[in-house]
Formats: sequence, C-alpha cells, structure tokens
Amino acid sequence: MKWSFLLLCWVTNIVFALTLEEAEELALQNHPQIRAAEELIERAKQGRWEAISKWLPKLTLLSQAFKTQKPLKFLKLNKPSAFFTQISLTQSIVSSDLYHDIRIASLLVEQYDEMLKTARNDILFETRVLYNLIALDRRKVATAKEHTELLTLLQERMEGKFLIGEAIAYNVNQAKVAVANVANNYYDAVKNLKSHEDELSQALGIDPVANPYAFNQEEIAQVQIPKMGSEEWVGLADEHRPDILLSKTALRVAHQEVKKKQGEYWPALAVLGGYGGGSTPYLELPSDHWRQQIFQWALGVSLSWTVFDGTGRERRIQKAKAGFRASRFDLQKVAQAAHTDVRTQLYKIEDAQFKLETASKTLELAGETLQQAISQLDIGYITIFDYMISVDGLIRSKTAFDENQFELVSAYYGLLHACGKERL
Repeated sequence: MKWSFLLLCWVTNIVFALTLEEAEELALQNHPQIRAAEELIERAKQGRWEAISKWLPKLTLLSQAFKTQKPLKFLKLNKPSAFFTQISLTQSIVSSDLYHDIRIASLLVEQYDEMLKTARNDILFETRVLYNLIALDRRKVATAKEHTELLTLLQERMEGKFLIGEAIAYNVNQAKVAVANVANNYYDAVKNLKSHEDELSQALGIDPVANPYAFNQEEIAQVQIPKMGSEEWVGLADEHRPDILLSKTALRVAHQEVKKKQGEYWPALAVLGGYGGGSTPYLELPSDHWRQQIFQWALGVSLSWTVFDGTGRERRIQKAKAGFRASRFDLQKVAQAAHTDVRTQLYKIEDAQFKLETASKTLELAGETLQQAISQLDIGYITIFDYMISVDGLIRSKTAFDENQFELVSAYYGLLHACGKERL
C-alpha cells in the first residue's frame, strides 16, 4: 500500500480496512526500528570496506617549503630557503591485525543483519497481535451494543408493564440500573479500541496524533496450526530465532578476537617505496629551489616483530579467551530462554484450543437459553432478574468465545515469534 493512499484516507477521513498482509507490509516498510536497523547494516558494510581498504596500497605526497634565516650550509644550500618533496608508498604484505580486523568487520555485518531480523520478528508479532486485538475490540463493542439494546428493550417493556400495573417500580429501576452499567462497558470497549488503533498506527510507522486512523477490522484471523512436536518447534527456533543467531555471531566475533590477539606473536611485513627528495626515511636531499630538487626512487621492505613485551600479549590473549567463554555462556542462556518461550507458547495454544471448543458449545447453549427466557418472560413464568441472568450469560459467552479466539491466534503468532519464523 502506497503512502499516497494513506494520505488520501487521512484527508477524506475514510475509515479503511487493511488485510493482515497489507498491515505487515506497511509495518516492515515504515517502522522506525526497522529503518534504523537497515542503516546500521549499511554502517557495518562501510566499516568492512574501511577495514579492507587498510590492506590496499597507501600513497602519500609530501611537499614542504621553508624560508630560513640563513642558508643551510651543512645541507649545501646557497639560498635562505629549502624545498622538500616526497612520494611514499606503503603496502602491507603480512599483518595479523589487518587480516583479523577484516574478518571481525565481516562478522559485524552478519551481526547487524541478525539485529534487523530481530526487529522484523518483533514488529511482525506486534502488528499481528494488535491487528487481531482491534478485531476483538470491535467484536466487544458490537457485543456491548447488543447487550445495551437487549436491556433497553427490557427496560421499555418493564415501563410499559408498570403503566398497566403488571410490574412494580422496583422492576423498572432494576432495568434502568442494568442499562447504565452496560453503557459503561460499551464506552470502555470504545476507549480500548481507540487506544489499540493508536498502537497499531505506531507499529505501521504512522504518527497517530498527526494522522489518526480508524481500522475497520471486524474478524479475528483464522489460523491453521501445523501439527508438529515440541522438539520440531524447538529445532526451528535454533535455526531461525534471531537472538540465538545473534548470540552465535557474537560468539564467532569473540573467537576471532582470540585469534587476533594470538596473531600478535607473528611479525608484520610490508613493502615500502618512495620517490623524491627524501626517497627513504633515512635520507633527505632538500634544495634551495623547488625546480632544482634532486629526486630519487627507493624500494624496500619492512619487518616488524615484537619479541617481548613483558607478557602483555599473553594477558591480552587470556582476556580475549575469557570474553569468548562468556559469549558461549550467553548463547547457552539465550537458547534455553528461547526453548522455554517455544514450549510456553505451545502450552498457550493447547489451553486456547480447549477453551475455544468449550466456549463455542457454551455460546450455542446460551443463545438457546435466551430464546427460552424471552418466551418464559412473556408468559410470566420467570422474573426480570431471571431474564437479565440469561442476557448476561449470552454476553459473557460471546465475549469468552471472542477472547479465546484471540488468545489462540495470539498464541500461534507468539509461537512463530518464538521460533523466529515470519510464516510457515
């Protein structure tokens, strides 16, 4: 869905209906958390290219000019000025630091990619739950309205009977109090609906204050839950859950840090080249005129090897190893929490399925009971209080059925979230 359509809905004050797929697409395109994660990936990619660039040749141009108080006779200059120009080239051949920095930078790209997957997983779960929560709120508003209408009709009947002497003022007052109480429930349901619409707007990346929308979701989603065992769901979490994958990448980064510190025992080798008045770091040939400079070329190698640094390298290696072990325990902790989350969602699904089946039968029975109560009330076999109990039973049954429907859908999406799967 394009932003132009959303703008049109806002300007014309249209109440629009989104499919769940459209809501998901909007959230993934526009949510600030996802956009920020995408920028962090780009930042990490540029960091990797920066690390790679340090292994490429480095070319430096240096040109200096000085005005001196007197000619520098010891440099065989006859004028009170000096000029010096040099072009130097450095190319690393063997460098443990550079190699491992590139490896770590590549792993950081993977790490930020997992952070993006985490954001997508969280936003999808939030959007799906809020989408169906709004549908539940609308069902509750409709149920509260129906409740109000039934009791208002009862109030009118009691007032009619009171006028002809078939009911007492107590009965009329009972009906009025019941209508007032139900009206409060209706306005509470409307308040919750508006609040959840604002939350869904935020999840879709829309400012609910600047651009208020009403979402016309009437039905709670129907889901088909695959028949899989607990171990299969746990296996999916190990393969796809972003925080587990993020911890695995962090462990690989920590392992690379250990290798980097161990690489400090290896020498660094580089090729050096120069051309100019100072073609090497050890010889300077300044001139008293820029055009009269003596240019020479030079080519050499540089070997740097730290032989002993007071056991500092060993301490840094042990420090990195401790960080690696800590990362390994963090991964174990995250995996255990993920497995518990998966099982918890499975328990919720089982509970919601059982309650939904029971609520469906209860709702059917409550509807039949209310029809019986209406006919019994007409012939005076039951009191107004009995009728109100039947109405309340029907409303409670409808609300329980809708809530259990929502709990089942929410638990299923919670299971997908716990497994790190966008969909099956």
